[in-house]
Amino acid sequence: LSAIEHAGLRDAVEEQAPQVQEAVNGQLDALLASGELDETQTAGVIAAQGTFNTAVDEAVAAFGESGATDTEDLSGAIQLAFDSLVESLTPLLTSLASAEEGALALPETTESTETETPPSLLSTFLDDLQGAFSTALDTAQGALSATSSLPELSEPSGNGVAFDKFLAIYNEMRGIPAATTEPTETPPVLDTIV
Repeated sequence: LSAIEHAGLRDAVEEQAPQVQEAVNGQLDALLASGELDETQTAGVIAAQGTFNTAVDEAVAAFGESGATDTEDLSGAIQLAFDSLVESLTPLLTSLASAEEGALALPETTESTETETPPSLLSTFLDDLQGAFSTALDTAQGALSATSSLPELSEPSGNGVAFDKFLAIYNEMRGIPAATTEPTETPPVLDTIV
């Protein structure tokens, strides 16, 4: 049964994972088409996008080969790929947002415990990217949850009639006489002495 469940899940994963990638890629493609990136930033976004897509493809392939019936590891791998994407985009987009505002780029680390608010362009893009990813991943997980549940087995209703027929045919093929349903002799009764 687990092989059947995995086969159904594998098909659903192969259908749902590209939809997650499309949601993220749509946001990245819109950023690339905006014309706001210089050549270095464009190359960085394209590289990060390729790394994300490769990581998702590898996670899907690993799930397909694993025989697993639980998609938790797959979802974790896709989330990790997205987190790595955001981590690699943040420095590129921080410098873009800072250049737009005519300010210096934000420092990578600060000694104080205060955190600096990222510029609005960066924040808006990352919010949109996170929203698209979260929506697509939630949709995919919902579809996978619906696929992963096998229906409960029904109670037997034939009182073993099908098994008796199978056994009779099997025994006939092997040349064993058909068993009767009534015992031919009664078992001996043992007396106990106390």
